[in-house]
Amino acid sequence: MPDRPVPPTKEEIAALPPFERLELDRIRVVATREEIDEAFAELSRCKVVGFDTESRPTFRKGQISDGPHLVQFSTNERAYLFQLHRQECHEVVGALLNSTEITKVGFGLGSDRTHLTRKFGAEPKGVLDLTSLFKKQGYRNVIGVKSAVAIVFQQRFSKSGRATTSNWANERLTVQQLIYAANDAYAALLIYQALEDRPTDALVAVHDEGKGSAERSQPVAKEPMEFDTDKIDQDVLALLFLTSFRERPEYSWRAWKSQDWDVLDRLHKQGLIYDPKGKAKSIVFTEEGFQKAKALFEAKYRAR
Repeated sequence: MPDRPVPPTKEEIAALPPFERLELDRIRVVATREEIDEAFAELSRCKVVGFDTESRPTFRKGQISDGPHLVQFSTNERAYLFQLHRQECHEVVGALLNSTEITKVGFGLGSDRTHLTRKFGAEPKGVLDLTSLFKKQGYRNVIGVKSAVAIVFQQRFSKSGRATTSNWANERLTVQQLIYAANDAYAALLIYQALEDRPTDALVAVHDEGKGSAERSQPVAKEPMEFDTDKIDQDVLALLFLTSFRERPEYSWRAWKSQDWDVLDRLHKQGLIYDPKGKAKSIVFTEEGFQKAKALFEAKYRAR
């Protein structure tokens, strides 16, 4: 019987490079009616968002929390923070929580669901607690966002203990609180997207990367084969056009990153896409690359 995977220790996490977090310029505290409508429009276009809540801590025995006081949703581009003392936020937050079209992913969401059900009168729908994915892989300990970032990205996710126990009911949150809250939701989304692109044993395999080479499973090499890389690059570029999209007219065109990495690297070197390395699930076309992808797709696949 194989050994259960063991999460990294505090010392191992401390030695890792830092997680690239969202900074203030990519965090929106939703306040005005216009900001509420804009946030709802952006989030409604997503199939999956990062999700978390924060509540003012309770310190007396038997005291019942009146939270949550803050609800966070994150896309790949930015995080939206809704303070629930603003009654005008309740309708939009309730609609997002009730939507079955948007999957909300996060860590340790059991108490969040309980508090939200009490506050909004209905249990949130489309919620996925990522802790369950790690449990299915054999992790006996409860895996939170810090351990998950270390396992999946081999990076250190820093969380402020002071922010954890701070007053989330304050009308004016500190910079430390904003960064803490936004990145809990943002990291959850990136972890979900990374796991979605990996095989079922990925969690164990990634953690094994930190071990000695003798302990790792060795990949099976493909049989050598001669092939025309120029034709492959053209076909992949054309297929990238098939999944191309952009969130706003002024944004660059993007496409899902589900192609061979060697081909994507070659397309980058040719100036047709920006560097594909990173946590995002999509690549970004250069203007030249998008026009060439469109032309190739039409030439190869247009019905005659």
